[in-house]
Amino acid sequence: MRERNEGRAAARNRLIAEARGQYVLFLDADMLPDRPTFLLHWLAVTRCQQPDVAFGGLSLRHAQRTRDTALHHNLFAASDCRSLEERELAPAQSTASANLLVRRAFLDAHPFDAGFTGWGFEDTDWALTAARDTEILHVDNPATHAGLDTAATLLRKSAEAGPNFARLAAKHPRAAKRFAAHGAARALQLTPLRPQLAEACAWLARDPLGAAPMPLRRAALKLYRAAHYAEHLA
Repeated sequence: MRERNEGRAAARNRLIAEARGQYVLFLDADMLPDRPTFLLHWLAVTRCQQPDVAFGGLSLRHAQRTRDTALHHNLFAASDCRSLEERELAPAQSTASANLLVRRAFLDAHPFDAGFTGWGFEDTDWALTAARDTEILHVDNPATHAGLDTAATLLRKSAEAGPNFARLAAKHPRAAKRFAAHGAARALQLTPLRPQLAEACAWLARDPLGAAPMPLRRAALKLYRAAHYAEHLA
């Protein structure tokens, strides 16, 4: 057991080192395959298409929406549950490690960047880097994100993600400019009342009065994230 949490990138690299198959399938512990044929579909992809990298997509098909997880459910549906056709328009940017198939030899040559030690963006960095050397295949074989977070957990993770977002932007400056969060963070760097704005957005995202429309809560969370990213961008 490791005494210090070295981050998800380093953890994945250690697991990759132990893998013995020709392909590695990354499937997060809180993911549920959408279909009984999920693994058979992936096996068919390895036999027939033999990609270096393939992403199956994400969904909320089996997720339970509660009052505590309603914000994450809404955010995930709007930001992550993209159709195959939508994902193919931006293959690298639309790839996540939660349902990712990679050839073992390609992983050996393209490990995750262990410099991403906090929460988030290590898989986005990996996909953007991988796309320089191979095509990322997108297939229709989704899995459900069943471990939705509460609003409080989303806010905590968002506050922790600033250094990783800055690292991503420094490594992939052209790609980062296509992220809406990057433009918002740059604008917020010029805002003198950024801490107060972030605090107000956090309150609205939590919606303690139970009166805020969900689109407004989602926008508040995104602005809260951007405020923390702004603190770390060079």
